[in-house]
Amino acid sequence: VGGTNGIEIKFIEGTPLTSFNQNEPMLFKVRLTNKGEFNLKTGEAKARLFALTPGFGLSDSYVATNGPLNGISGLVSEGQSQDVSFGEGRYTKEIINSDNFDFHAKVCYPYKTSVSADVCMGSRRIGETSGEKVCEISGEKIGKGTVSSAPLQVTSATETFAGSDKIQFKIVIENKGKGDVYNPDTSCEDIDKNRLENADVVKVEVINPADTECFFSGAGESSTGTINLVGGIRTLTCRSLVRDTGSNYKDKLNLNLHYKYIDQTSKTVTVYEVT
Repeated sequence: VGGTNGIEIKFIEGTPLTSFNQNEPMLFKVRLTNKGEFNLKTGEAKARLFALTPGFGLSDSYVATNGPLNGISGLVSEGQSQDVSFGEGRYTKEIINSDNFDFHAKVCYPYKTSVSADVCMGSRRIGETSGEKVCEISGEKIGKGTVSSAPLQVTSATETFAGSDKIQFKIVIENKGKGDVYNPDTSCEDIDKNRLENADVVKVEVINPADTECFFSGAGESSTGTINLVGGIRTLTCRSLVRDTGSNYKDKLNLNLHYKYIDQTSKTVTVYEVT
């Protein structure tokens, strides 16, 4: 389907009300909606309140979903939603006339971006001999319908010759969502404790073409590894061995990006003094 959406988080209307009285009990709830194309299992998405003002008696611990969050597809235009409750809170401290308070909530979840793009497999050996030419090496390979809807996107993939029998891919990976990317192997709780160490870490898994190896920092060449986004973007270089078929040929570039994603929302409420 395509797009840049993942899990959306919003406060449910009336939970809390936009204004209420001092000591009045109020329920705090958010709704999580999967607007991307990756399905989440029960409990994989978690939400929490943070930067809480003292006096409301609310917990800032993560609360997991109690059901699956399936995404959109070519047959399903709306993803599933789950409501997450943070419980009941009330403001117990002194109020003079009224005061405004900001409530912040975040969602943390694992997600996957899938890519399936047509590529042309060729080599200098084929190109400079009498080999047949059935596709073009040059040109952009990423187009409509080649990348699944997710906040992390592959925005470009181009090809060049690499040696006499290899093709080289330049794959541009960008955070196109409104939130932040984190290490997929780290829990949401640990991310909050050490955000800098886990920030912008993405696991890349190249499935096809066969014999494709990418240059990962500190790990040499492999079909699977991690990268660090810099300013929300990174270009990954990969090379693939081209089969000697007597001509160039069409193939698929299939890869997956694995990561944790954190997005947030906020709501301002007014608490009135009870006289």
